[in-house]
Amino acid sequence: MAILRLKASTLMETLIASIIIFIIFVIAIEIINNVALRNDKQSHFKMRQEVNEIRYKASTNRLKLPFYQRSKDWDILVYREDEFKILELKILDTEDLIKYSISNENF
Repeated sequence: MAILRLKASTLMETLIASIIIFIIFVIAIEIINNVALRNDKQSHFKMRQEVNEIRYKASTNRLKLPFYQRSKDWDILVYREDEFKILELKILDTEDLIKYSISNENF
């Protein structure tokens, strides 16, 4: 029976290899994180853009009330309450509800 002998690595070689693996891991995590954040920012930009457009239309009386719009990520509801128009934005992922009060003086 032949015994296979492997050359042992020194402590320095092991440390350098561990550091290289760690650096590659950190770089990969940062790349994944940046891609995820960019997609999230694009989604929030679209949502803000849509809300601003609806607020403008509501304040200039170009929107028939009550108004309801459903999207993949959020629901928008605009209705009249006393002399103000209320815009409710419900983010579906987190179930957050954001309310805006819209008057004709806003724009």
